Amino acid sequence: MISNYSKDFNFFFFLFLFSIIFYTTTNLVTLADPILVQHGWRQSHNALNAFYIIENGFSLNYETPNFGEPWSVPHEFPIYHWCVSILTIIFEMPVTYMGRLVSLIFGLLTCIPIYYSLIKLNISRNIIFLCLTLFLSAPSYIYWSGTFMIETTALFFTCCFIFLTIKIIKNEHNLVTFLFLTLFLSLALLQKITTAFPAMLVSSLILLIYLFKTNSFKSNYKLVLKIILSFAIANLASLSWFVYADHLKSMNPLMNGLTLENSIHWYFGSLGDKFSSQLWLGTIFEATIIPGSGIFIGFLSFAYLIFKNKNKNLQFIIFSLLLFFLIPFLVHTRVHINHKYYQVANLVFWSIISGISIDFYFKKYLKIKDFYYYAILIFVLIVNYAFFFHKYFFHPKSQMGNQQERTMVLGKYLQNNTEKNYPIVIFGYGGSSTLTFYSHRKALSVNGEGQGIKVIKEPFKFFTSLPKTYIFCPALDSKGNKIKGYTDAEAKKLLKEKYTNHKSEEFLDCEIIYIEPPS
Repeated sequence: MISNYSKDFNFFFFLFLFSIIFYTTTNLVTLADPILVQHGWRQSHNALNAFYIIENGFSLNYETPNFGEPWSVPHEFPIYHWCVSILTIIFEMPVTYMGRLVSLIFGLLTCIPIYYSLIKLNISRNIIFLCLTLFLSAPSYIYWSGTFMIETTALFFTCCFIFLTIKIIKNEHNLVTFLFLTLFLSLALLQKITTAFPAMLVSSLILLIYLFKTNSFKSNYKLVLKIILSFAIANLASLSWFVYADHLKSMNPLMNGLTLENSIHWYFGSLGDKFSSQLWLGTIFEATIIPGSGIFIGFLSFAYLIFKNKNKNLQFIIFSLLLFFLIPFLVHTRVHINHKYYQVANLVFWSIISGISIDFYFKKYLKIKDFYYYAILIFVLIVNYAFFFHKYFFHPKSQMGNQQERTMVLGKYLQNNTEKNYPIVIFGYGGSSTLTFYSHRKALSVNGEGQGIKVIKEPFKFFTSLPKTYIFCPALDSKGNKIKGYTDAEAKKLLKEKYTNHKSEEFLDCEIIYIEPPS
């Protein structure tokens, strides 16, 4: 006779397998979609990096040729981009396909450190598979794991780092543990500091509590020194990269504003941002918690767990998970409010909280029959998928409007009608790299007419070889409507007056001006 445990295990494992299949096949179906909707500017930025790594070879000063010369203006350390580039070369696939696949693979790999972390915390396997199911069925994870983004790569490294932190707390460590701790924390910080830094803060707090509780500062100073050394090496590696990247960015006249010193306020936001309804109601509750835990089922179960659970070990686990979930919002507030993909860094911790809470409320507290319990879990899964189809699957497809269609057609036209060795200048895209990527041309994408006038008046500040092609497109909003008040008329007039030997043509709703620079 099959035991209840075996039945439960089979059911939870089946849910987990189903979530993997849905998560994977959904993204394979959309593999060939353009990388132009839902923060297409960031996806094309990553694609541009990988494209030119393949073109030019592997280097730390990799090129992002969208802001004029010098072309190298690195942001993150190119771990993800190198993976994409290597696999693109090996399998001879389009770079956009491989960018999506690498993101998807890292999302699936993240299940491994989550699983073993929860095993170390003595969470039952049934609950672990429920947590993993909620993680893989969360709408934002299904969607962003299939985009050309670095998010899941950074999340995987961060979760590996957290697993090794748990091993230290459980007193299951040796020299190899600290070597891997240093490695994964370094990789996480280098890949995306806004994902890794808040997790490092919370892990540091938990380690401090553990060291004080065990009186390790006196009794086991070697352990303390190993922890400090691991964290110090990882942070030194990250700081070294930022200094190097800032040096390269400072050489580009348009990139000074994106150095760490100048952009730090943007990432952290103001004190008012941290207490705003836009953060707590709009971003945390409505955009993150509700779509990822079966509407209110996960949240209400969590509320019951907080008030009814008397297990101190479980209380500490939930409190720690809550910190991992909330601290990123409170540290990097402004980017979480403005960018939908930033929650990839921390929604996983709410998925785990929801899984533990749902099991506690329905199974341990209400003690409902298995049939009804299974039905509730299936309902949660269905609701998550309903949110995904509504918010992410069909909605982005409907956003493929005039601007996105124009970008692809115009990009192909520029590939066929411009010289590869000469850069182009793009007006009307607000600095976005979407047309730059789809044209396969090095470019300067102008962000505002004032900047464009500077480029035309003093081109050698931005280029060593003068551009021969200038593209003037009307700026469009996400619905394809022209943005009121935006015009490049003065810049266009200045260009035509400066280079009388020019010809122009209309293509779609854009004007392309070809000039012959003086020899």
